[in-house]
Amino acid sequence: MPDILWTGEMAFLKKMILNVNGILAWISGNMKDTDAMKQDMTSAYNGERTADVVNYDTYGWDHYNGVAVALLEEISLSEKHVLDVGCGTGISTIEIVEGKANKVCGTDISEYMLGELKKKVEAKGYQNVVDVILADAENLPFDDNVFDVAVSNMVLGLVPNQEKMIREMIRVVKPGGVIALSTHGPTHYAELSDAVFAAIPKRYMLGRRILYWPRGREWMQRFFQDAGLNDVKVKQSIWHDSFQSSNDMYEFIASSTGNFYASFIPDEVINSILNDIRQYFIVSKIDKITLDVVYAYGKKAES
Repeated sequence: MPDILWTGEMAFLKKMILNVNGILAWISGNMKDTDAMKQDMTSAYNGERTADVVNYDTYGWDHYNGVAVALLEEISLSEKHVLDVGCGTGISTIEIVEGKANKVCGTDISEYMLGELKKKVEAKGYQNVVDVILADAENLPFDDNVFDVAVSNMVLGLVPNQEKMIREMIRVVKPGGVIALSTHGPTHYAELSDAVFAAIPKRYMLGRRILYWPRGREWMQRFFQDAGLNDVKVKQSIWHDSFQSSNDMYEFIASSTGNFYASFIPDEVINSILNDIRQYFIVSKIDKITLDVVYAYGKKAES
């Protein structure tokens, strides 16, 4: 079961409200329904609630490509068979191919995102190098000891059973193989948290489960060590991305998240509430967003 309490940093009152909701969701059994959580995430990144995700690459490519480069620069990819878990539109997948990997398999739960990756693969002539597979990070459809390296770029925080995800990544990697993850740190998208609390009527939030779990550097160190990985290394980067306007910043957030945080809002009011979130940024003249990324690396024990 995922964490009941909020794992990011936030003002005391807002964090208390989130934690009360988490406790109510646990009592009601809502928090235990991880299949529903994953379906909410899948729907968001398939664009079933809003169409914002179609701008994922337009607004998010530079940001997520930078994170992918920082993640991959610590590991050797040349001539390796690499698994990219939660590959999305393939931002990290393409970097892996261009890092001279011998073979790359990209998996994701969103058919839309994988469709965008397939377009890139065809355009670049990488069909013989890249396999694209619809798959759940908690249940990878591969035999044991297949890949030399398994990576995941900014996905862990969106997975309900994170322990199961890391076990699966370790299972499918060969002995001595590398596991590398980047994930959302405690202050990631702090401005979005403020906007959501300001714009979404609290009656819609009451008793709703958390769908997103940021992780700190020390937590990731323990996470990798408890999973049995060796040579664990963790680093963290915090910076701010600037945009030409507050509206552009909102477009980045809406497209990169697929508005998954609004999964519980009724269809008849979702557009007006998302517009209220947009207006929050515009009126408050917020054109920078906090990026807090934790990178973790480890090796599977030799047999």
